[in-house]
This record gives sequence, C-alpha cells and structure tokens, in this order.
Amino acid sequence: MCALPTTRSQAQCELSTVVPDDAGGGDGYGWSVAIDGCTIIAGSPFDDDGCPRRGTDCDSGSAYVHQLIAGEWVTLEKLEVSDNVREDQLGWSVALDGDTAIVGAPDKDVTGSEAVGVAFVFVRDDNNTPDDPADDRWTEQAVLHGSSTMELSRFGTSVDIAGDTALVGAPGQSRAYVYHRENGIWSETDILIAWDSMGRSSFGHSVAIEGDVLVVGAPLESREGISAGAAYVYRRSAEIWFTNQKLIAPDAEQDDQLGIAVALQEAEIVVGSLNGGAEYVHSGAAYVYHETGSTWSTPVKLVPEGGLFADEFGASLVIDGDLILIGSLRDDRAGLDSGSAYLFRRMDNGTPQIDDDDWIQDTEFVAANTSSLDTFGSVSMSNGVLAIGAHRHTPELMGTITGAVHVFSVARGNLDGDGMAGLGDFERLSACLTEPCPTEVCDPCLYSGCCCELADLDADGDVDLVDLSTFQLSFDNP
Repeated sequence: MCALPTTRSQAQCELSTVVPDDAGGGDGYGWSVAIDGCTIIAGSPFDDDGCPRRGTDCDSGSAYVHQLIAGEWVTLEKLEVSDNVREDQLGWSVALDGDTAIVGAPDKDVTGSEAVGVAFVFVRDDNNTPDDPADDRWTEQAVLHGSSTMELSRFGTSVDIAGDTALVGAPGQSRAYVYHRENGIWSETDILIAWDSMGRSSFGHSVAIEGDVLVVGAPLESREGISAGAAYVYRRSAEIWFTNQKLIAPDAEQDDQLGIAVALQEAEIVVGSLNGGAEYVHSGAAYVYHETGSTWSTPVKLVPEGGLFADEFGASLVIDGDLILIGSLRDDRAGLDSGSAYLFRRMDNGTPQIDDDDWIQDTEFVAANTSSLDTFGSVSMSNGVLAIGAHRHTPELMGTITGAVHVFSVARGNLDGDGMAGLGDFERLSACLTEPCPTEVCDPCLYSGCCCELADLDADGDVDLVDLSTFQLSFDNP
C-alpha cells in the first residue's frame, strides 16, 4: 500500500461532531476519549447526574458510548455504575478494547478516605444480534480497587486495557496496578513502583499496555532535573512483570514533565513532554522510542511547526500503524486555548527493513467550529479514524459549555478507514461510479455503499473517472 496523493486541505475530513443530548454546562464531555472500530467511549467527569439533588454541582461524572450506525455516530447509552456519587469524577480516563471498556473515577472516596479512586470495567452484550449494533448494551462487569491504595491515591487517573489485562495508574501514591481477567473475574496480579523514584514522581499519571509490554509515565520524576519526568517500561514473562528500561529525554530539562502521556504499539513507544519543545519555546514535545532487541533506542523528537509557549503539545497522544496523533490542548490557532491536534506520518526512507524511520508532520487538525477555550486535543485513533475531544466546546444549538468529540477521517480516498490507499479503497471507489452515493458520508466500519466526500479526490462535488485515475496514480507512482 502507499500513501494517498492528497493536498494538505484534502488530508483532513471532519465527519461528525458528537454531543450527547443530555450534556449539561460544565460537564467536561470529551475530557477523555477512546475509539476502537465503530465504537467511541467519551468521559464526562464533571457531569452532575449522580448528585443527590438534580441541578447541583457535584462532579459525579459519567461516560457515554457512541456507535457508528448507517454513517452516523449515535449515542448508544450513558454508562451507569453501581455507586456513582458526589465528586467521583467518573470518566476522567477511559480505554476501550473490542467488547471491553474501562472507566476511571479517581476522586471516589473509599471507606471514608478521600480520593482513593476506583475503576469500572464494562462489557458489551450484543443481545444475540451481532449484525445490529443499535441494540448493543454495556453492563458493569467489575469494580477495580487497588489493594494498597490510600487517601489521595487517585487510582483511576489513567487506565488501559489489552485483552484480559488491565492497567490502572494511581499517581497520588506513585503506583500502577495490573489486573487479569479469567472467566469474567478480575484479579489484581501486580503492583508496579518505579525502582529509582525520588519521592512523589506521579508515576502512574499515564499508562499504556500491549501484549507483554507496558509503559508507565512519571512526569514529576526528578533525577534529570526537578519534574523533568520519565517513563518506565515493563515486560511480562511467565505472568510476572519485570523492569525493562527507564526512558528519559536526551535533552531533558527541569519541568519538562516527560511522561505526561504515553502510547505503545509493537516496537514503538511514544511519550509526551508537556513543557519540552524547541529551546526557549516550551510548546511541548513527544519522543518516539524504537525497540531494538530488548532495549529502546535514543528517541526521535517530535515538535509542532509553529508551536508556541505553553501549547501543551504532547499532553495527549496515540499511535496507530504508521500514524501518530498528538494533542496540543492550549494551541491558539482558533483563539486562546482553542486547541489543535497534529498528525505525524512514518517515512521509511526507502529502507523498510532498517530502523532509520523518520516521522514527518502531515496535518494539523482544528475543528471547523472550534473557538477560544475549547481545549480541543484529547486524542484517540483507530484504523485511520480520529476522535478528538474538546471538553470546553460550546455547541451552537446548546449555547452552553458542554464539550464535544470531533470525528475525522485521515484522508480523502481512505474508504476503509485504515489511513492508507489500498485495494479495499480502490474497490469501493470503483463502486462509486455505478452505485448511487448517499448524501451523507458512508459508514467506514460496515463498508455499506461508498463515501462520496472521501472518494471525491479532486473535490469537485462528483465522484468520476478523474478521481479513479488520481487514485490509480498512487499505485503507479508511490
């Protein structure tokens, strides 16, 4: 497969802006976002629906499940938990893997102790109709507690899940907890602590897991300078997690806060640095570490073009195939702290078997209706479809700061959602010449029909032979 021959303006296609019908002012909807295939889960940690009295401000929190059905992102349900109460901040963190989701509530009090925190696990029930996602229901499977948590642990600040393994960060006590599911029962299997921690490092502020590797961010770790930060890699062997490597920035400085966000995919780890960046700018940065053998190499540093002081580039990030998406929540492109997100694409320099890849900035995303203080940039990505939260966005029809999730496609011509031009895209584009195209963008997950907007490569309002020829050139001239 080869990259699409698109212009910068063509490379971003906003498909939808998602806002729940019952979202209220100050809910913070979109604070956290996870997408996997046709499903989005978005946290709303300042929602007040769990308050003892309606209309009061208590930040009990919530999370919403959205499903892509017939080309539209539909709010399927609002997740309900067994004991959601005042100031739990349910939805502070979310993660999704297939039919299982995990949602953090780090401010939840436990047995009278303040902000101990918990995490809730939900599973999808398809009601025996796997081809009809409209009647899917999500039910609570487990409530995860840390066995050694204490007051102000804030267990649930970060969460991730891979198959039957879950990872939960408790930065208030600088720990992370590992859980395993067997026959529907979740059990704590390990407690991770940074082996060289100097006091409160906020170890557990961010977490990521894939297969037998996990990474934990510690943005206040201070061995390279006060709050320079670090990330710690662990590897599983015989169901035990062993220390693998500590990741630091080669140009670490005081207050960089490396580890504010982490992401993991196969042989790559991406780590955000809240205040890193070019010298004297401190817009934020991200570092990409590549695994060579059993060690992680000197990283490639990513910084945004035109980044400015305190943009918070790197506060949220995700890697998906040959793409890295990085949020810059306080970028001022569309007004003060409006926010943006940057897409970087891997370039193999013509040597796909050699570890000399570059990561090139491809596109900067700004939602069409973004304005000052939206803080757009809580990022997630799956198969080339981007879901980006803006937790202070004010939808036009609501007139209050509810928050929103903006959904994008990576590029025109990406009809199957994998972010690249491939045979599947070619077949679907060809079908657009003979099949009637719907007026709305098609469903890139169910592959029903064709995507007019995405197949219209020359943006002339019609899918025709010119578009087919343009697409063909991407194979003849990679």
